Amino acid sequence: MPERTGTLSEPDRGSEKRADVATSMMLPIARRAAAWLVWWVPLMLFWVILDKSIESDELPAGAGAAALGAFPAELAFYQAAARFRMRTEWTVSALRRPAQVVRGSTSTARGLPSRPVLQPSAP
Repeated sequence: MPERTGTLSEPDRGSEKRADVATSMMLPIARRAAAWLVWWVPLMLFWVILDKSIESDELPAGAGAAALGAFPAELAFYQAAARFRMRTEWTVSALRRPAQVVRGSTSTARGLPSRPVLQPSAP
C-alpha cells in the first residue's frame, strides 16, 4: 500500500483538480450563454419593430422566434471560432462618422446650383 504523506489538515490535491476542471468547463458554457443572449436581444428588438406591437400575446411569440434565431447564430459563431474584439480606436472613429457625413452632405448641398441647370425648352 502506498504511503500517504502530509497531515489531515492539508487539502486534497485531487479535489482541487476536479474543482478546476469543473470551473474550466463552466466558463465556456457561461460564455456561450452570454453570446446567445447577445444575439437574442437584438433579434427580439427586431421582432418588436417588425410586428409594431408590444401586446402581451405577441411578445412570447417574438421571444420564441428570437430564441430560435439566436441558437443557430451562436452555434455558427462558436463552430467558426469567431471572436469579436472591440477596439477603442474603432469606437472613437465610428462616433466621428455621423459628423463627417453631415459635413460632407452640407458641403455637397452648397455646391449644387440654386436653380436647375436644364431649362425647359420653349414650345
